Amino acid sequence: MRIDLRCGEAMNPTSAQRSTLTIEGRTLSYMDFGGPGRPLIALHGHMSEGASFADLAARLAPAWRFMAPDQRGHGASDRAPDYSRAGYIADLEALMDHLGLDQAALLGHSLGAINAYQFAARHPAAPRSSTPRAAPSWAWAAPTRWPSS
Repeated sequence: MRIDLRCGEAMNPTSAQRSTLTIEGRTLSYMDFGGPGRPLIALHGHMSEGASFADLAARLAPAWRFMAPDQRGHGASDRAPDYSRAGYIADLEALMDHLGLDQAALLGHSLGAINAYQFAARHPAAPRSSTPRAAPSWAWAAPTRWPSS
């Protein structure tokens, strides 16, 4: 049990539910910390996993429904045949489709920040994105396709 210093309420970050989806024969694992608020997907950095966001998820509840995948090759997710940017972005798009999300806030750190802003840049309905240096990145994104020209 942890104490949320912001509001003094007891939080239990281990109450998150770990779930999976299958993408082209690979398992992608993610943590769903729940909550009735707006959806937020947090993307971790290299050598980390979605569970690393447990304290932040507790602090942002209930304003956000906080979800955090273990990106390909990390945590409980399977290794992938490649680690291209397109592969990471395809995994994020598959996760959003799996969760039934048309739009979500994206938060990323390090590798996750690059994936978040690259995802937002590839989706025309994304209203805003920021590029980090050594800090997390926020980006609004919707899983739509570029219009054909």
